[in-house]
Amino acid sequence: MKIYYQYSTLKTLSPTSGDQVNEIGTLMALSKFAKVYFAGQLFHPDRPSYGLKNYVGDIQIKPGCDWYIIRANERVFRKCKGKRVWMSSPFVKDCFVEADQIGTFTGVWAEGLRRGENMGVLNPDQEKWPTAVPLYQTVLPQYKDMRGSVRAQQIRDKLGGTVIVGIFGRITKPSYPELILQSMPLLRERIPGFRVVLAITTNKVCEIPPTDDVIVTRFPYDDMPYALSACNVIAPANHEWGWQFSGAMRVIEPMTCNTPVLCQKSPARIEMLGESYPYYMDSMADLSLSNQQRLVELIQRASKRDGLSDDYLSRRARFYSVEESAKRLQELLTQQS
Repeated sequence: MKIYYQYSTLKTLSPTSGDQVNEIGTLMALSKFAKVYFAGQLFHPDRPSYGLKNYVGDIQIKPGCDWYIIRANERVFRKCKGKRVWMSSPFVKDCFVEADQIGTFTGVWAEGLRRGENMGVLNPDQEKWPTAVPLYQTVLPQYKDMRGSVRAQQIRDKLGGTVIVGIFGRITKPSYPELILQSMPLLRERIPGFRVVLAITTNKVCEIPPTDDVIVTRFPYDDMPYALSACNVIAPANHEWGWQFSGAMRVIEPMTCNTPVLCQKSPARIEMLGESYPYYMDSMADLSLSNQQRLVELIQRASKRDGLSDDYLSRRARFYSVEESAKRLQELLTQQS
């Protein structure tokens, strides 16, 4: 099988960008059973830069492929001749109509599109899209439980404290960790040695002043599995509308590292973490004292893994591994061929 994949206008890929990490994982899974071309170039999972090189001119399209999977590039989508998948983020109605399949990053997203549910910008006219199918997300193989490693311990020692809560990734208005920052007086009082580490990238909505127990930093990409494993809890603060349905590498990656995730409950998170997962917040936007107290209680429980077996997260995260994703994608694309 030959598969052509294109994301935006990119000709190369780097694992240092969140969206590109998502695409790299999918390409690795596809490469398990097919020849995969990105921007017209053969994708090599094990080579430096995946064997991809930048080049001058328009994005090259590989003719004669069995499938063309396109995200965020309408021009390339329309030029492809063959069976086409349009990845549903962003929503582009003409591409939804023309695609043989509409790909999503979660099962509840695909189900919502098929039913014509109110999904905000993900389905603005609440139309039914019967060709929507989940491709899910694929976590990169370097993410694993590194709690016993020397490097993870070095990171813990550098951060200090006894209970470390990590907030990783891009900070935007919907993902600004206001609840945690507002709760700092209570957290300091109730949890001795408490630390928040904000390993954040660009697009901050405002500066976050560091203190002795609020650490603002960045980790080299190769350190990310160790940094996630070094934390007691990861707390993505996202509460935007799309959180109800969208994928979330900032949940999947710490799951794979076997680090508890404290997050706002939603259908998409239930799909990842399970209905009975014990560390859901009803809201990460509610700043009331009662919600702050709930946050403190859950951080205390999660840091001790109270109510969670030691292998619960890693077992659920296996669904997003390269191997399991490859099986699903091969079955899906073979059935639809």
